[in-house]
Amino acid sequence: MKKRILTTAKTKLKGLFLLFALLGLSFAGFAQCATPPPTGEAGQFFCSQTSWNNAGFSVTQGDVLTDLQVYGQNLTWYTDAALTNQVVDPANEEPSDGDTYYVTQTPTGGCESDPLVVVLTDRECGCIENPTFETQEGDVNYDDYTFYSGPYRTFHKTCGATTVGMNSYPAGGNEALIVPKGVDGEISTITLMTANPSNSLSRFGLRLNDSSTSGSDDVTHVVKEFVAGEVFSFNFAMILENPQSPEHSFEEMPFVQVRLYDEFGNLYASRCLISQKDDCIFYQENANLLYSDWSCIKFNTLGLIGRKARIEITVGDCTLGGHYGYMYIDDLYAGDEADSDCNDPSFGYVAIESLETIGAGAASCVVSQEQASASSCSATGLVNALPFPVEVCGSYVTPFSSGDPAVMNDLRLDIIQNNTVVGTLTNPVIDANSETFCFTVDATDVNVSPYGEFSFEAYVEFGLNCGAPQTVPIDDRSLVDICPESGCPSAILACETSSSSFGEFDLTVATPQIYGRWAQNDLMITYYPTKDDAITETNQITSESSYTPTSSVDKAYARVDWNPAGATGSDCYYVVEIDLLVGVAPDLTLTDITLCGSGETQAIVATPNNISELMDVSYVWKKNGNRIPNTGSYLQVNEPGTYEVTVKNFECSVTQTVNVTQIDFDVDLGNTIDICDTEVNTTLSPKITDNSTPGMDMSQLTYKWSTGETTKDINITESGNYTVEVTYNGCTFVDVVSVFLETLPVVDLGADILTCKNEEVQLTAAIENITNADVLEYKWYRDGARIQGNTQTILVTGAGEYRVEVNEPGADCVGTDSIMVDYYANENCLITQGISPDTSPGINDELDLAFLADRTGIEKIQIFNRYGRLVYDKTNYRNEWNGVDNDGNELPTGTYFYVLELKAEDPMFGKVVKNWIYINRKSK
Repeated sequence: MKKRILTTAKTKLKGLFLLFALLGLSFAGFAQCATPPPTGEAGQFFCSQTSWNNAGFSVTQGDVLTDLQVYGQNLTWYTDAALTNQVVDPANEEPSDGDTYYVTQTPTGGCESDPLVVVLTDRECGCIENPTFETQEGDVNYDDYTFYSGPYRTFHKTCGATTVGMNSYPAGGNEALIVPKGVDGEISTITLMTANPSNSLSRFGLRLNDSSTSGSDDVTHVVKEFVAGEVFSFNFAMILENPQSPEHSFEEMPFVQVRLYDEFGNLYASRCLISQKDDCIFYQENANLLYSDWSCIKFNTLGLIGRKARIEITVGDCTLGGHYGYMYIDDLYAGDEADSDCNDPSFGYVAIESLETIGAGAASCVVSQEQASASSCSATGLVNALPFPVEVCGSYVTPFSSGDPAVMNDLRLDIIQNNTVVGTLTNPVIDANSETFCFTVDATDVNVSPYGEFSFEAYVEFGLNCGAPQTVPIDDRSLVDICPESGCPSAILACETSSSSFGEFDLTVATPQIYGRWAQNDLMITYYPTKDDAITETNQITSESSYTPTSSVDKAYARVDWNPAGATGSDCYYVVEIDLLVGVAPDLTLTDITLCGSGETQAIVATPNNISELMDVSYVWKKNGNRIPNTGSYLQVNEPGTYEVTVKNFECSVTQTVNVTQIDFDVDLGNTIDICDTEVNTTLSPKITDNSTPGMDMSQLTYKWSTGETTKDINITESGNYTVEVTYNGCTFVDVVSVFLETLPVVDLGADILTCKNEEVQLTAAIENITNADVLEYKWYRDGARIQGNTQTILVTGAGEYRVEVNEPGADCVGTDSIMVDYYANENCLITQGISPDTSPGINDELDLAFLADRTGIEKIQIFNRYGRLVYDKTNYRNEWNGVDNDGNELPTGTYFYVLELKAEDPMFGKVVKNWIYINRKSK
């Protein structure tokens, strides 16, 4: 993780310089200065006060700017690229993770340089100060180192020397001297530098012990405390005299010893060399002087990571005081192995780098935890929790040999529980080219219960032969919790309608698969977004059934904490990897369909809205639950029912239902309507016959007439074609009816007419219900025969029954009336001068003055005999007198006289008529 941050910082730096170059700019005001920038890496690590204190140190301040490996003269620190915000006190400036500083140098008498841009990363573990023995200004620096030196007679112990009982030695003394990079004066066979020649930034090295054999301080130690990372290493070169005469025993020889201790003073690892010409690390300057060129020593410190550690480097002269030994030390390093420059350690190297469960079942999904353990500075080594079988893999480095190459004599894996070896494997799979190995450990490889805490110790032994056979043993140990085997969950698929979605996952589907055959009280399952979160139990996913990542991820992690019967220890857990797959689901938008009428066909179009994002689309159709032989993206439907379509893209599918209803009803306004009446007014009302599936709610019908009216029934007063649109749920059915409304003329010819034959009579067809009677059509008839005349009024041409037919122009609605026109019995309308009541019965029996009574009105009539006597009188006379007196007695034949008074002036007879009349009776 830290290496990745470093790379990012360098990338940003390059981008910054590129931007300035493209713009033709330099950092403000310094483009013309010939002074180069300070030297140092663009990406550097520091440790905060928290990191130091967490490891067991008691500091009041973390690393400051002057602790960084930046070198130059009169350094000036800035916090901005414009070099305007200067850091006033770099020695007390504690940086933060991700800070960027701009550092310039100004030599005495020179100008200020362009800046070195430094991006800083807080390293939580792997903290070491003053690793190169020099200050930023180029002065020697003994800070944070402790030296011890004492007489060889008291403190010499080959490969077992300690500082116990020794006095501290002043820094800068001849036995503990920081020397500038130069050429060693004792070795001439090669150019042996006094500081690491591979580090161009290094200008000093620490010389421990010296080449003098005078005096008594001939066993010297340097002690350094640091916060352990994944590895600890340093570079060195050494010169040891090789006693020849007399021969020295092992305990008397000059030696170099390196010991690594934990925070409690327990020896964690060691390396030791004695002055022996057959040791393959040495070259011979001459028969009496051995040396090694610059190389490195590396220790695997995962077992101490994040904790305080102590390195002790010791050089001792021989016990007889005549042969010296000294070494140069440079570039101490504590941190991630990936950032270590010690790739070929002289003494060889072995490291267990991964523990992974393998095989079937949980083996395929349980993940190794070492990376998380290291990045979180866990001090428990490779704290894995796995089920058997476990694959234990690591790497080794073959020791340096100045003679024949080293040969691996042994590589085994010891399985340890409670400090007891409970199993040993000697059958690794080795790749000599990549110098890697793997052991497969099964439950049958241990002779105890296969649950609980175990240690795996890799032991490798190399054989060297540079004149005399020798062995180089190296080991490394890692811890693991072995838990029972659970089930392995299947990948969880989240189907989203957009390929850019991060997905929403139901993690609970993995829970029963992980439980497998175990009861719920045997284990507890919690879910986390990352492996590190699962190990540290942080950022637990609480919405397990609807987990929505905030970024694109392809995995989630289940922490399985075990407590089954038979398991030892209380930390038996492991992390199960769950694959998260985001598939693109078809995005459908379907709506119910209404078929209007039995003959309509519509298409259900199931083409997804996101079809361009789909790669493997298929369709399955059903109607009323039964499969339909159609695999296309649309379906033509003409029948009601429940239609279902499932659209699938790979493993993501969506099913939607479309309810198809059929609205079918008849609208009937009837046949053509002809109405002939004296008042033109009728009601139109459609008859609705429901044929729908399902049936309609008749109250939801809506109506729209061609008249604009929206009621079911309408009243009409005019002829025309009337259309009604009846709508239900979007379906409209139409009917039209032709209506002919004609007014029936109300015709009145009046009462029957009696008239005089020689009198002119007009007949007028009075129209009661039509104002403009002149426009009407008239047809006249007498006694059933058509007569001339087509106007409202005609002249009577003779007695008979007159009939008139009246209609509006072109209409078939005809009004009629009839009238009888007759002549009076006295058809010539004269006052007769004689009556014969009994001579011709029925003819001329009375004095018939009906025409005059009708025409003028008769006030009264008086009839006198020839003697002037009144024999008959009557008011309002018409035709009553038939030759009798007032008493009804027949009057005899003879002449009589009358006086006739009219009610009005008659055009022919005036107001009073006087004349005689003769009664002619039959002789008796």
